[in-house]
Amino acid sequence: MNNYIQEAKKRIKKVREDRLLFLDLSCLHLDNIPEDISDMIYLLEIDVSHNNFKEFPLCLSKLTNLQTLNLSNNLLQDIHFIEGLYYSLQTLNISSNLLNHIPNDLFFINAEIIFEDNPFLDGLPIEILASNDLGYIDFYFDQLRSRDATEKLFESKLLIVGKGNVGKTTLMKVLANKKYKVKVGKEKTTHGINVQTVKKNILFPAKKPYYDHFSNIQNLYFQILDSDFDIDDDDNNLSIPKNVLRYYHISELDLSEDTLLQLRLEQQPFFIDNNIYFEKEIIINIWDFGGQEILYSTHQFFLTQRSIYLLIWEPRSDDEIESFEYWLNTIKRLSNNSPVIIVMNKADIRVKLIDEEYYKRRFSNIVSFLEISCLNKSGLENLNTEIESVILNLPHIGDSLPKSWDRIRRELKESSQDYLNLDEFKKICNSSNKKDIAYISRYLNDLGVIIHFQSDFYLKNLIVINPEWLTNAIYLLINSIKVQKNNGLFSADILEELFDNSNYPYDKFFDIILLMEKFEICYKILGSPQEYIIPTLLPPYPNDYKLIDNFLNEMNSLQYKIHYNFMPSGVIERLICRLNNYIKGNNIWKYGMILNTENSEALIISDVHNRELKVYVKGSLVTPLFNIIEHEIKEIHTDIKIAETDTNEYLACNCNECSHSSSPYLFKRATLINFLKKDKEYIYCQQSTEQVDIKNMMIGYRSDENSKKDLLRKLISTGSTLQTRYNQIKDFNEDEINIYFQDIFRAHIIKSNYFLNEQSLRGKSSSGKKAGELDFTIETLEGEMISFYEGFILKSMDRRNISTHIEKTLLKYDSNGLKEKYIGVYSKVEDFDLLTIKYLAYLNEIDLKNIVLDSNTDVSEIYLGSSEMKVFKTVYHRNNTKLFLYHIIINLNL
Repeated sequence: MNNYIQEAKKRIKKVREDRLLFLDLSCLHLDNIPEDISDMIYLLEIDVSHNNFKEFPLCLSKLTNLQTLNLSNNLLQDIHFIEGLYYSLQTLNISSNLLNHIPNDLFFINAEIIFEDNPFLDGLPIEILASNDLGYIDFYFDQLRSRDATEKLFESKLLIVGKGNVGKTTLMKVLANKKYKVKVGKEKTTHGINVQTVKKNILFPAKKPYYDHFSNIQNLYFQILDSDFDIDDDDNNLSIPKNVLRYYHISELDLSEDTLLQLRLEQQPFFIDNNIYFEKEIIINIWDFGGQEILYSTHQFFLTQRSIYLLIWEPRSDDEIESFEYWLNTIKRLSNNSPVIIVMNKADIRVKLIDEEYYKRRFSNIVSFLEISCLNKSGLENLNTEIESVILNLPHIGDSLPKSWDRIRRELKESSQDYLNLDEFKKICNSSNKKDIAYISRYLNDLGVIIHFQSDFYLKNLIVINPEWLTNAIYLLINSIKVQKNNGLFSADILEELFDNSNYPYDKFFDIILLMEKFEICYKILGSPQEYIIPTLLPPYPNDYKLIDNFLNEMNSLQYKIHYNFMPSGVIERLICRLNNYIKGNNIWKYGMILNTENSEALIISDVHNRELKVYVKGSLVTPLFNIIEHEIKEIHTDIKIAETDTNEYLACNCNECSHSSSPYLFKRATLINFLKKDKEYIYCQQSTEQVDIKNMMIGYRSDENSKKDLLRKLISTGSTLQTRYNQIKDFNEDEINIYFQDIFRAHIIKSNYFLNEQSLRGKSSSGKKAGELDFTIETLEGEMISFYEGFILKSMDRRNISTHIEKTLLKYDSNGLKEKYIGVYSKVEDFDLLTIKYLAYLNEIDLKNIVLDSNTDVSEIYLGSSEMKVFKTVYHRNNTKLFLYHIIINLNL
């Protein structure tokens, strides 16, 4: 031990003498830091992991400049920081310690805290554990403080999936009602999702986490092996089985008073005698999913954990392999490997063998393969027994819940309403505390009881408590013949035709469309007031194959390919929704799109048969557009839980031969990275055999964070959203419209690490005597101004008003010469087209001091898909520096 202490002192001395930024005292079997280091204020990182600290070294709490502190793999039972001090800590690792509670001092610091593998996490519901939010976890524990305030969760989802016409809906009815009589040829097809609740009494082992000796003592059963049955049915020659396990209620047994008392006192009777069980009612929510392929991309939003899956197939068709591949991969990916029972239905008509062992080896979550017939009820008893057995082993059954949460959950499920507003939800929660409501909403949303986007500016006031209400609305749109014939294009007005006003009042139409946009089922056409496209209904072919051929024959394009081990449904549809503001004209189809910026174009193709996503980018500046595309693909992969091991990425070779070929050799990105890790800078092209510089080849694919923060696109999207609210804002004055615009724009930049600073005082006012007031500036989190926005109303072609705002923007507000600035024009004129023609012409007439105007260009075609907005680009020089001003003209007289 002394050797380890001496080594620690040696390391401390070295860091102190050289004023190093990192101190490594890990893996030294220390029970404390051997000397005071609180004077080493220059330290930015300390690693004391893998030691034997039982107490937190107080000297660490005095090092306020520390950015990284690793305390993992110790024996700590508490953590101490000093309240009132400002800590620079960015990362704190306290995982794998002996923390039985959440240390209060952790709430004094604003850092990423890694806290896995500590005792206080034991028994947490999986949704709360997965949040990695200490505040959320602490709130849960606070709600559980009193034993009287807890309830155990005995509820699960049973999801029935499979191709269409295999009998999923009929099976749901039979499971819900054993006496249900199947009407051959008269069972209706599900065109969305059906949900039905059934209750079952199931025997659970009388142990944690299931058993509560206060409430379950009266329901105890003993499992006893009956081995001495009398055979009393000789007349019928029936052999009554011996050695049968039977369950006897405690009231049926002659138990001593001492045994009964022990049972009442024991919290886990199962461990007195492992044949003791208790009966508990469990709620099973059966979800029947429509099997039409057109609906597959929407199903993923409802495939959850805490669930059992029944994958139904029938032996008369030959598409079970395709069905198994799709559903088993989807369930594995989206439901965290939830258990699956594979059920062959219609076994009364035909039986078909499949290689069960092959699928069990590939998918460890397969529980069993069963054969049933809903018509003659054969095999249903085995299926019910299997379902009960799976429920017994679900990890969430018996989770402790705050009683108030369980009351809220039950009240919501029993409600006849389809949705609530936030005030109604607060009333049910019996709380007005904003943080409490947020945590309760988050849990119920994760549990699948509600659908609530609480951080969304427009949707936070809508809490959907009946998911069928929402899914049926979505499927009414998707299944609409009118929308299908129009290739997925629809106007918000069509909802009046499709919806029953008693279930879907007019004021909820916009919310439903917003939810569809949130789920990336549809997107709004930029510049149109209320036109939307559902990508899954787009035609399966492009408008112009010549444009596709031009890309495929391009010699100098940047090429990128992703090959999927399993290609999930919905990737390209979601990508279209995310990149819709880059789409070039109407160049979109079900399996691809063409994008453009001012400097480049891109082609994206989804090759379903080969399980590939292909990207081609050409132009004078390809990397920014490629970065945007790649970023959105990775985000989608994260959202739908596609792991890196599920895909292979390929990058195009840039050797002499491949650079002049439309079909260059494609290297696996993982191979290139592996070469670089092993200090090998070159690789041979397998096509030309030329040696290739790996780093040079990968330059075009490098990540550029700034390319993902296209402010102009986000401002245009904001303007387009503003148009959908024209009825609400038609009487607003200029300041009110700008405030509304700011609120929408804030949501668009939330992931860009930018900050919106409202009504900023910058430069000089139009009179030149005092500071002028901008509508808002866009700044980094550190406070550096990146750009600004100035919005104003035009009720006519008011040249003086236009000139005043342009002069303020270019000369008086922009004292630093920012590269890009933005003007928003809220048009309320009758003839929008005429206004935009005159506006662009007037830009060429303006004469400003110290400003050299180079050009004014209509770039609307690059950025917009509709004529109700226009974008003009002014290029000018100031102090020999090239700068840009964009004019976003928004029609608000719709």
